Amino acid sequence: MLAVIGANGAGKSTMLSLISGELRPREGHVYFEDVDITRTAPHQRVRRGIALVPEGRHLFGTLTVEDNLLCGTASKRNRRLGP
Repeated sequence: MLAVIGANGAGKSTMLSLISGELRPREGHVYFEDVDITRTAPHQRVRRGIALVPEGRHLFGTLTVEDNLLCGTASKRNRRLGP
């Protein structure tokens, strides 16, 4: 488990967006388990176990807590979700 702590505007959300593939870095590289994933598509990062769950309660507000948690395992249960 990892906690990222910092003041507002310190770059926590930007860092997580770069790791998840939502944003691309202007320079530098992103490594995960000693592999450069800088140019890896977001859906391929999910298959490696990297996911970003944005803050907010409106994304899946109609689902139960259990259903929300099951959404995180969807790619492992259903291989038809992507190439």
